[in-house]
Amino acid sequence: MDNIQESYNVLEDIDKIYIKETLSLLDKGFNIPKIKLSKKEKINTMYVNKLSQLSKCKEGQVAAVLFSKDFNQIYSIGINGGPIKQDDCLCDGKYGCVHAEQNCLAKNSNFIAPKIMICTKQCCQTCASIIVNSNANIQEFWFTDTYKDNKGLNILLKANIKIYRLTSKFKNLITNVDLNSIT
Repeated sequence: MDNIQESYNVLEDIDKIYIKETLSLLDKGFNIPKIKLSKKEKINTMYVNKLSQLSKCKEGQVAAVLFSKDFNQIYSIGINGGPIKQDDCLCDGKYGCVHAEQNCLAKNSNFIAPKIMICTKQCCQTCASIIVNSNANIQEFWFTDTYKDNKGLNILLKANIKIYRLTSKFKNLITNVDLNSIT
């Protein structure tokens, strides 16, 4: 019961908190308006963040989920890590785990319905290429934590996939990168 009350308190706090933040990595000429999340979007975002805790990767815990555009359907879930029933983590200094986005796309069987992928980390260049090449009809990519470079985001932008960054203490705002502002 305490967890349920805690969740309601978090949702109430989300409605009150707004932090002026931009995508510092992509702020060169990009128009980045803030958009408030609906209650359903907030709950699903919290769900993805909780799922990341299932990862046993030593380098970092990441989750990705493919949702229908109306958030009424989950098509697939992926967390970073090793192969099923084998090593939980493949990170050894030279190689890393299978990324959450890759695991999520490997499990997707619906290629028709328009989808939103929410990931707890910005995608790398390889994952972005797989997202574009997967023909999974991903129209939006939402993420929370940044990656070391923007090569992946640039690939998604060129493929006309809308990018949103979840921001603030409870990640309740999304930042929209406007395709018309790309130089």
